Amino acid sequence: MKRFKLQTKQKEEIKANLKTFLASRPEIIFAYLHGSFLETHGFRDIDLAFYLKKIKKEEVIDYEIKISTEIEKKIKYPIDVKVLNYAPIGFRYEILKGELLYCRNDETRFNFIEKTWRDYLDFKPIEKNILMDLMA
Repeated sequence: MKRFKLQTKQKEEIKANLKTFLASRPEIIFAYLHGSFLETHGFRDIDLAFYLKKIKKEEVIDYEIKISTEIEKKIKYPIDVKVLNYAPIGFRYEILKGELLYCRNDETRFNFIEKTWRDYLDFKPIEKNILMDLMA
């Protein structure tokens, strides 16, 4: 897969275009940018994570594919979208280390962050015990 290397100004233009797109989609409550696009050494795709107003679990994959394709046509770079509504704890936690790109509702986002941290901290000791058992 091809690697892209952009100047900071070009990346800021892409972020501005993404924000405009996200604002036009009422189903998107908030969106995070994460992954290699945020780093300086280049990227293969632009990783986005969305929290949606309403979506059924069985609709997630189709939505991710459809919206990724739609954004790629506008941005002209490969896009990888993941929906956060049903994402695993570890993934949700890692996404929060990324960059908030857009937020329509701070209260919903804060509730998501609080729940993610609580779930992650509840799971962390269990994960450690599982790893210790596997190493024994």
